[in-house]
Amino acid sequence: MNPDYEKNLESRIDRELKSLPDLEAPDSILSRVMAEIGRRTRLHPAPASWQTWPAPWRWASLAGLAAVFAGLCAAGYEWGHLRVAISALQSLRGHFPGWIALGDVVHTLAASGLLVLEKFSAVVFFSCVVAFVLAASLCLAAGSIIFRLNPANHERAFS
Repeated sequence: MNPDYEKNLESRIDRELKSLPDLEAPDSILSRVMAEIGRRTRLHPAPASWQTWPAPWRWASLAGLAAVFAGLCAAGYEWGHLRVAISALQSLRGHFPGWIALGDVVHTLAASGLLVLEKFSAVVFFSCVVAFVLAASLCLAAGSIIFRLNPANHERAFS
């Protein structure tokens, strides 16, 4: 199509639409819509964002996250002592015969992790782990923000 024709058509349609009078909704629809909104709100209240939590809960969650971060840092520092834990788990294998397969899986994963650490620097390995955890957290946060800001998704999820 001709771009000038499209612009002209668009402006004519816009003019015609703006000249139309507003439509009035029936009086009975307002009460029904408000009742439905109230019913949905009572059935599925919107989740509270972190900023609306009480201050002690926010401080507790912040302290918990800091403790998890400190634990991950300490675990990275103490990674070399994992061999001792593996040998202790191997000595307990005879006492729990039903858990031998699970112990083998844990042992294999731990041995693989140690092999990776021997081949690569521990800093590189834990940097990758931290990057993965941060990326997953950012994906969850972005998804939560998008879900929260899009009312169509919010209504669809609770209907």
